[in-house]
Amino acid sequence: MEPHYYNVNLAWTEGNGGKEWRFWIGSRNLTGSTDLEAGLLLVSGTGRSARILDGMADLATDLLPEAEWTRSEVDQLRATKWIAPVGI
Repeated sequence: MEPHYYNVNLAWTEGNGGKEWRFWIGSRNLTGSTDLEAGLLLVSGTGRSARILDGMADLATDLLPEAEWTRSEVDQLRATKWIAPVGI
């Protein structure tokens, strides 16, 4: 059985436009090579196509428990709208 390699990153920046979240989840197991990685990047937004993704806060807290999430941060993630491909 091959080992599973995955990467998860959740970061935010704050500027004139407010807070912007970026969530990346990827794995080299999704490719046929050990030196390539494929994944999905979600970016928060306020545009018409942005929408709340049910379960996003739970996914983040489950995959990144080391972050020691505060209630406020989890609530922010629950309320965040994401620009995501159709079907996500």
